[in-house]
Amino acid sequence: MEENTAEQNKLPELKLDARQAQGFISFFKTLPQDARAVRFFDRNDYYTAHGENATFIAKTYYHTTTTLRQLGSGSDF
Repeated sequence: MEENTAEQNKLPELKLDARQAQGFISFFKTLPQDARAVRFFDRNDYYTAHGENATFIAKTYYHTTTTLRQLGSGSDF
């Protein structure tokens, strides 16, 4: 029973290889800036948010930034 609970509480992992990650980062950087919008990306089983949107959601909803994950190298995003 504990294994099932642990599996349900596990954070989803965005599984992209380096090329896919770089492609998404390039695409994301082309999106127009809009301070009124929060963008979510449908990954079939879960949703992701990126950049300032991810930080905003983490701080206002989760009240922590420990749930944030890095995509690409530090200079990419």
